[in-house]
Amino acid sequence: MAKIGNKSAQKWTPAKSLKFMTDSFKLLEESPEIMFIGSLAVRMKKEKNIFNYLVEASDDWDDKTVSGSIKTIKNRMNTIIESRLAENGLAGVTNPALTIFCLKNNFKWQDKTHSEVQSSVISINVDKEDLKV
Repeated sequence: MAKIGNKSAQKWTPAKSLKFMTDSFKLLEESPEIMFIGSLAVRMKKEKNIFNYLVEASDDWDDKTVSGSIKTIKNRMNTIIESRLAENGLAGVTNPALTIFCLKNNFKWQDKTHSEVQSSVISINVDKEDLKV
């Protein structure tokens, strides 16, 4: 939800927002080297939080079709970037540590954990004679 007095809220009408998101998506599709939403924002001459801002702002619009379209475009952008990171990481094109970091922190990937619990029974035999003091 936009704050009162927010000038961006006046600038980003549903039509302008949808056009920006559509243009951004097209650029992302045509540029396989983009593997970070921030890189896309730079190419669009905006800050990286603009995509999330437009998704959140669209909740307040009367036109739910445009709002749904903006959310769908953002989800597809995330899917493209996530798959590019994974594919390039598997192919050895990108730095493995950075790729893993990005996938874990931006797309909620996590290492598989395996826990094994073993129980042991310990028996202690005490003779009655040992109990006498």
